[in-house]
Amino acid sequence: MDELKIAINSAFMKRIVKTVLSKVIEMKLGYKIDIQINEIKADVGRGIVNLHLDIDGQTTIDELSNLLKSKDII
Repeated sequence: MDELKIAINSAFMKRIVKTVLSKVIEMKLGYKIDIQINEIKADVGRGIVNLHLDIDGQTTIDELSNLLKSKDII
């Protein structure tokens, strides 16, 4: 059985992932959200990927309200 474990722990890699995620969210949804990555882990085995994400985000009340309205949540 092959198994692959990936953990992003360095501040440099977290900053790269944060930048990419923030830009993708802004491009796809049109909302600017500041993201802080606390932890990312991926375990790959038997054709299954298990992800653990610990991410905090910050945005304005107007941005959040617009996002929820655009997705028919409120």
